[in-house]
Formats: sequence, C-alpha cells, structure tokens
Amino acid sequence: MTTGTIPQGHSASPDPQSSRTRFYVMAAIVVAGVLVGGLLLFRSGSASEVNLTSAQLVPEDASVFVGINTDLDSSQWVAAFRLAKKLGAEDPEKDLITSAEESGLDWEHEVRPFLGGDAAFFITGLGDGSEVFGDEAAPFRGGVIIKAKNASAALAVIRDQAAGQGIRFNRVEFGGGSYEAASDGSLFMAIFTEHLVVTMDERSLRDVIDVTQGRKGSLADNEVFRDVRDSITRNFIAFTYYDPARLLDGSTGFKDALKDAGFDIDGAKPYAGAITAEKNAFAFQQAIPGSADAPPALQPRESKLVRLVPAKTVLFASTSGVASMWTNVPAGNSLSDFLLPLGLPFGEGIADPFGGDDAPTIDRADVDALMALFTGETAVALWDAGDLEPQGALLAEVSDGSRAKDLAIKLLGSGATAPVSEHEVNGVTIYDVSGRAVAVVDGVLVAGTSDGVEEIVSGPRERLDSALAYTDAVARLPTPLGSFLFLNFAPLFDDESLDLPIADALQSLIINVVQSEGFGRASGALTVKE
Repeated sequence: MTTGTIPQGHSASPDPQSSRTRFYVMAAIVVAGVLVGGLLLFRSGSASEVNLTSAQLVPEDASVFVGINTDLDSSQWVAAFRLAKKLGAEDPEKDLITSAEESGLDWEHEVRPFLGGDAAFFITGLGDGSEVFGDEAAPFRGGVIIKAKNASAALAVIRDQAAGQGIRFNRVEFGGGSYEAASDGSLFMAIFTEHLVVTMDERSLRDVIDVTQGRKGSLADNEVFRDVRDSITRNFIAFTYYDPARLLDGSTGFKDALKDAGFDIDGAKPYAGAITAEKNAFAFQQAIPGSADAPPALQPRESKLVRLVPAKTVLFASTSGVASMWTNVPAGNSLSDFLLPLGLPFGEGIADPFGGDDAPTIDRADVDALMALFTGETAVALWDAGDLEPQGALLAEVSDGSRAKDLAIKLLGSGATAPVSEHEVNGVTIYDVSGRAVAVVDGVLVAGTSDGVEEIVSGPRERLDSALAYTDAVARLPTPLGSFLFLNFAPLFDDESLDLPIADALQSLIINVVQSEGFGRASGALTVKE
C-alpha cells in the first residue's frame, strides 16, 4: 500500500471498471458473511439485546440507517437458523459453504473478520452532483460501518480485493484523524476502535471523523432517533430507521414531484422497524410517532367477534369505526372487492360473481346507510366447511340492529328472484335468499353464505379465540390488538397429499396496526408448529 499525507481532497484517474460496482462488491462481502457464516452455527445462544454501536459513529443528521446483527452466536440468529430448518432447509451448512466457494469467498479469511457485532448502512443525504464517486457523481452521501471481531483483518480483505483490480490506498490526515483513500476515488475507509468505516464519498468519511472528534453529534444522541429506536425491541436481526423529510431536504425538484403525486414529504414522520426471530416465529415491529387522537381503527381493543367464528377459520380480518372511515370513501367507489367472497355485487357496473354479467347491482345509498351503522368492531371471516365448500361472513357491531338487518336483507335480495325465507336457530331469526343469509345476534350483524351464517348463529363447538394458532400468534405481538389480519395455515395444508416441509411447518400469520404509548405501531409474526 502506498502511504503519504494528502491535502484536503485529492485527484485520481478513473478506473475503467465501474466504481459503483466495486463498492457494492465490498458491501456484499459483509452480507455474505452473515448469510453464509450464520447457518454454520446451529447451537444454543443466550437472549441478549443488540447494542447499535455503529450509530455512535453515524452523523446525527443521517436520514437512513439500517443496522444488522452480525453476532451469529446471538439468540436471534440461532432462532432464525432453527426456523429455517423447520421450513425445509435440509442441509443449509453444506449448501451455503458450497455457494461461498463458488462465489470465490474464503469464509474463514474473507467473511469471518466482518462478523461478531453489528453492521450498519447509513445515508446522510442524496447526491447533488458535488460529490465525486470515482469517475461518477455520488448517488448519495453515506457509507457502511461494521463492528467486527477483527476490524484490521476486515480492512485487509478490502485492500486485497481492491489490489486485484489495480487499486491502491493512500493515507489521508484530517481533523485529528486519518483514513485511507482509494487511488481511483471509489472508496474511503478507516478504523475507529473496533469499527471499520467504508464510504463512497470523501465528505461522508470526514463527517464520521468529525463525530469521533466531538465536532458533530452522533445519530445515537439524536433525540428523534432515540425515541423511535426505544419504542421497539432491542433484540433483532435487522433494524431500520428512516426520516423521509430529512432525506429529501434540499432536493426541491424531487419533493415537488412527490407533492404533485399526492405525497406530503414535509409532513412525513421518521419511523423505525425491526425484524426478529424467536422460538417458532419470525416477527417484525415498526413504530412512528402517533397523532394526538388515534382514529377508532387504531385504538387498542380486544376482538369480540373472534369469539363467534369457528376455530377452523382460515382468514379473519378485524377493524373498528368503519362508519367514520366510510364517510371518506368517494362516491362511485364500492365494497365489491371486500365482499366478493360473500357473493355480494356492489357498485354500478359490478356484476354478481355468482349471477353472470347481467346481474343487477346494489344502490350506493343503501350501502352508505348500512355503513353508517357500523360503529363498533367489523370483521370478515372465511373458512372451509369441508369438500372444498368455502364459507364466509361479514360480522359487525351495529348501533341499530333492526335497521341494519332491514338494509342487509334489501342488499342480499337485490336482483334475486327467490323470496326471502326465514328460519330460527337458537332463538335467532336467519333471513336467507339464494344461498346468502343475514342475522343479528346480540347487536352483531352477521351476513354471508347461508351455511356460514347458520354455523355462527348455532355457536361453533370450537371457536377461533381459543385455537392455538390464534392465541399463539396474538401472544407474539408486542402491543394490544388494533386492526389486524390473521391467517390460519393448518386448514389450508391439511391435505395429506401435500408433501411439502413448509406445509407441515407453517402455523399462522398475524399483522396488527395500533396506536399505543404515543406511537403508531405495526407488528406481526409468522409462526411455525412445535
């Protein structure tokens, strides 16, 4: 390596190969290290939080920060590896080692040095043409920070990779620190204690030095970053932070284009997210500063309607306050997509899927009147009654059961030639027409397939709220329920002819959104069987 002190900035002749390609090759080494090295370690690990030490070196004005747990002994990675095996990875160790060798990577010498802590990718701003990236303008300002067990060895890997392309590194002194600059201007790198910093533009590396010298604050000390980071789990595989308003600050043209498309970037709030692995589940969390008053759909609650549907329910989607949300649906829109599984034709020009192209449609005014009564929880449930006979129902807590019943009967009977018939089950009147039905049970409107409504009114022997797939999924959520979607995979994969490891392993999926403790939160879990 050629060394020497270089003044502020430097010039270099461009390499004929793409500088951008070389940078991403270097970054790919780290990713490969996590993926290849990770699946070699199927042994127990103790649960522990991930200390994002890399955030202590990132400038406080960073708008994008993606952190990755590279401690392959951590409970997160051990759980992830075991889940991968349950989902059908028979011999991931052999496959990934082979893949690494075919890619020309020496795992022990070119991958392991990058592991053992956390790695982060950060962006402080979009490129404005002033920053040089080899022979090209830098698309953004930022870089990669890696806390590794052997940062010097990791830096040597990059030097060796670059040397193979005829690139040398020169030492640069700056502001009480130093770094190495590639001879073609494509990479800048330095070591700060256990951290290797690699950037694609010189300004970003110098910003990191300013942080280490106390001339600039770090992202870890940024109050906005801390608030959203602390609102989600500290035990993760990957963490993301994104501040869209800061990212586009100064990019007037791009911001104007987004505004013209209907996106108000100036009012956008920063958010954080994490992907985690735990025993028998992959999970995710996201958080964004919430508003003063959460809409009904985002208010914490328990689902009452989940107690009414059978345990074999495949899909259950629940929300609240549909009446207030419906007032914002423009005239001319319909519920056709929402209620197609129930065979209800909504909206002008929308044909009944069971009645052909000439089937009549439903009056929007009747829909508006019915939606105005949906003041509590509203849910949709679908299940298989056997012999591939799908059943489903719309359930809604309504403010006026009698009025809701009359409107629903009118909607169900729209265009039907058969008269509406009545029969009682458990003292409740069910109104049936052409295979569809409606009933009101204790203030809950139930409308859907005839057999489906009757099963709900009869009271299923086993209910979804006590099914293991549902209770296990809900228990994985870090927040109360708000609006959520639940998928039960067991009834979908109970066909013995399906010889798929993933079919035997998957149990359920849940996705939930709610406002809790001052933040709008989204979370979910994909669970597998014991």
